[in-house]
Amino acid sequence: MRRRGQLIARWQVVVLAATCGAAWGVAARIWMRLVSSDPEFTWSGSLFIVGAATIPGVAMGIVLTERGRWAILGRISVVPLCLGPGLVMVPTLVLGAMGIARRHRQPRIAILLAVLAVVAAVGIVGSVLAEELTPARVVVGVASFLVVMAWLAAMLAVSMSPGRSPSNQPSTSGTIALASATHSTLAPARETPSNRN
Repeated sequence: MRRRGQLIARWQVVVLAATCGAAWGVAARIWMRLVSSDPEFTWSGSLFIVGAATIPGVAMGIVLTERGRWAILGRISVVPLCLGPGLVMVPTLVLGAMGIARRHRQPRIAILLAVLAVVAAVGIVGSVLAEELTPARVVVGVASFLVVMAWLAAMLAVSMSPGRSPSNQPSTSGTIALASATHSTLAPARETPSNRN
């Protein structure tokens, strides 16, 4: 009975993470519509993006349930999203994920990485959008891009958190961990005491 409960808990985490990934794909598609100068999209293209975004979600769910055992799977799973036009989001995504992963153990480094992620978004994405959009739409586009990237970076950070160690016990708290990572993305990093009784 206990083994069955653990298996159900694992699947719940994976399903939630997959849903989170698919929702990110929808958000990314909405952002594309927001910044496009020719907003005409096909259902096949939209479904491809949502499907491709679901893969990292599933991967991060597996990483959570296995407590980091398949961390490399989580990192590789975002590669399809970074191909072609997605290359512009790589610096912001990687820097953001590294910052979120270190928000507790190395808060100062986390803040620095977050700042660099924002600078990368403004410099790279802002310059691309400025070629076709008005200044006002560029500002909105970059700001919304940061929100969308923070979401994906929080998911990727699951596989980059230092100190993760494999365990035979299932991560029944995986749902809480995923929600916590996403929620803390936009929260300021803060220092925690190194020794606590």
